Amino acid sequence: MNTDSLFEQWRSVRGHKDSWGLTWYLSLQICKRYYGSHGLVPWVILHEGLGYYGISLNYLPCSSNKGLSGKPIGRFSMTGRVENWLQSELGSTNYKLDDLCADGASTDELIKVAIRCLGLSSYPQQTHLNCRHKRWQDSYILCFEIATILALQYNFDDLMIINGMEHIRRHLPEVDPKYAMKEHPGAFQFFKDGKSCWLSGDGRLLNGGGSNLWEQYMAGDSAVSLANSILSALE
Repeated sequence: MNTDSLFEQWRSVRGHKDSWGLTWYLSLQICKRYYGSHGLVPWVILHEGLGYYGISLNYLPCSSNKGLSGKPIGRFSMTGRVENWLQSELGSTNYKLDDLCADGASTDELIKVAIRCLGLSSYPQQTHLNCRHKRWQDSYILCFEIATILALQYNFDDLMIINGMEHIRRHLPEVDPKYAMKEHPGAFQFFKDGKSCWLSGDGRLLNGGGSNLWEQYMAGDSAVSLANSILSALE
C-alpha cells in the first residue's frame, strides 16, 4: 500500500472535518513537486498555547531564493482549504478543497486546483542545481511522506507532527549532533501518548539507536513500514 491508496482509503473511511489528512496529502504533493526544483517547503503552523493552524508553504533561505524566503506564499488550512497569501488578504479562503473532496472530485483534480490556486509555476525563477536542499531532496520528501502516512491514520489530537522551522531551531540542537551542518535539512517531531521522537530530514531517527530511515528505504523498505518504525519509537 502506498500514500495514494492510503489517501483514497482515508477519503472513504476517515474523511471528516476534524482530520488533517487532506492537508497533509496535498502538502506532500507540493513537497514532491517543488522542494528540490523551487526550494519550496510545507511547514506545520503551530502557535504554542493556541494549537494548529494548518500547513504553510515557504521558500527555503537558499542562494537562489533571495528575496523570496521569509514570507509564506499561502497555506492549507487544517481541513485542507487552500489560501494564496500573495494574491489575497491573509486568512481569506481562496478555495474550499475540503468541500470539493467531500463532493467526490478526483484526487488529480484536487491537486491541480491546489497548484493553480497557489499560482505555482512549473519552473523556478532561478536554478537550484547548486543548492544544498537539492542534495536533501529525496530524503526530505521521504520523511514528509512518512509523516503524511501517519497523518492519514491519526487525527491531530491523537498524533502531533511538527516540522516548522521556528520549532526546529528552538529544539533540534538538543538532540541532533549534526544540527550545525550547512543548510540543515530540517526535521520532524512526532508526539503520541506523551512520548516524542525526532526524524531528521536526511533520514536519521534521532532516538539514540542510530537508525537511518533513508538507508533502510534505499535497502528496500517501504515508506509505510518506515512509518510503522516511527510508531514503534513512540511506544
